[in-house]
Amino acid sequence: MRCTLKPKQLIAVDKAINAFAAGHRGFLCGDKMGLGKTITALAVAEKIPKRHNLVAIVCPAFIAPKWRREIEEKTEPGRKYKFAIYTYSELTDDAALANAMRHRFDLIIFDEVHYAKSYTSQRTEATLGRGGLHVAADRLLALSGTWPPNNISDCFTWFRASENELAAVSFESFCREHAEFCERTKFGLQVRGFKDSPRFRALFDPVFIGRDTFAEPGEVPEPLRINEIVTPSKALEKAELEIFGDFYDDPELIEKALETMPSFDRIAEFRKRQGMAKIASVIEYALEMRDEFARQIIFCYHTETAEKIAQKLRAKKCTVELIHGTNTTPEERDEIVMKANKADEVIIVATIDALREGIDAMGFDIILFAESDWRAWALEQAEGRLRHEQFPRQVRYVYFTFPRGVDKAMVKTMGEKKKLAKKVRGQA
Repeated sequence: MRCTLKPKQLIAVDKAINAFAAGHRGFLCGDKMGLGKTITALAVAEKIPKRHNLVAIVCPAFIAPKWRREIEEKTEPGRKYKFAIYTYSELTDDAALANAMRHRFDLIIFDEVHYAKSYTSQRTEATLGRGGLHVAADRLLALSGTWPPNNISDCFTWFRASENELAAVSFESFCREHAEFCERTKFGLQVRGFKDSPRFRALFDPVFIGRDTFAEPGEVPEPLRINEIVTPSKALEKAELEIFGDFYDDPELIEKALETMPSFDRIAEFRKRQGMAKIASVIEYALEMRDEFARQIIFCYHTETAEKIAQKLRAKKCTVELIHGTNTTPEERDEIVMKANKADEVIIVATIDALREGIDAMGFDIILFAESDWRAWALEQAEGRLRHEQFPRQVRYVYFTFPRGVDKAMVKTMGEKKKLAKKVRGQA
């Protein structure tokens, strides 16, 4: 490696190498965002014994340029082994998967492994499924800063692919053994919570490492999370009530209704209206906070919402950087954040998918979520942009939410996910 690994990275590399040496096929690095999982993975790839001199990386498309850059900058140019980079979406094409399967790999690194959490999805079948790319590898290394994604059932595909005895039974049997609640309803198999056991710890702990960004308990204050309640208009409240009906005040049923919603267009239109309705409250809050927080990040789900907020803030003479999926490249986004980290005053307005990954936003202490992504793990990644392991300052996450309906469900989901993650990681 052409870089010096940090102590936490060295610990992760050693544990992974020892797990492989002990005969385990897979290892999961669940370190939180900011602890350098990419460098850790490249160091593991360098150290493992090799038969094929080929390492594969499977990642979301928007992260592929980062992997190419890190390989070029951090690995030795004279190394004998090579890297092959694939994306989850690319491998859903039968021809692309067949071409990749012609190779044999010493290691496959599954970055953002939660992308393959649903055991029935096409990309899971192509990567972690019974006939997926993983069968072409001697060893597997998974990376995810938001593990487990939503509930314990999402862990099954990784356990099965990595040949962990926890998944030696069927999906439903796995859920019934390890979930606090598992029951079949009209929405299918409903799974909640996590039921810890000596067996789970014995089979999981040796093949997992997951540390928080915060160095040691008490060294860095826990983030402050604030829910700013926004009162919806009567028309918007009526629209949401018409969509969800009797589920309107039941967060659990709303989550399942979203998964099975027959009218995507109707939901999409409602989400846009919901975001637009919060703009005035977000603008007011951002302006009020300028004296205390000269550098702010405002996350939106929709490009239209981000553009409208940026326009209104510029009209108030604010320095604004607008980032979304079509107006910048990943490299340009990193450059914007690097400059903003040192700016006297700036507000970055960005869509969640465009900026939930990238370089550390260490110059910032606050994120406003004008809209919530309905994927809890995506919100967790976005929160992870504020990395403050190096200096003890409390960061603030502000969510603008309606008091009922989908927003209420998301607040509940985020809280439950954090509790679940601690229990699965053995940190509860």
